[in-house]
Amino acid sequence: MNLKKEAISICLLAREKAICRKTYVGAALYSDDIIFEGFNIENRCQKGYHAEEVAVLNAQATQVDPKSFKGIIVSFSENDITQLTFMCGHCRQYIWEYTLNPDLL
Repeated sequence: MNLKKEAISICLLAREKAICRKTYVGAALYSDDIIFEGFNIENRCQKGYHAEEVAVLNAQATQVDPKSFKGIIVSFSENDITQLTFMCGHCRQYIWEYTLNPDLL
């Protein structure tokens, strides 16, 4: 299995780890040889975390070269795939600043 397909599988499994009440989101940030998963975390008293953000934080914790990332996969728990949902501006900015790859998929 190639890494991109593996990232999709990890993303779907990460969604099941989400700590939330309504929408379960999973993410997988990948390079040529490593995948970092993320899932959304919601709580009532503080800022929540988006799955994309958690994936990037996991990558930052291991000090992987930010230029090595090729793409990020994000999966939402919604069943209607005709309703596309895009990353919020905060997550797009966060990923852009950390990955240092303008061609990130």
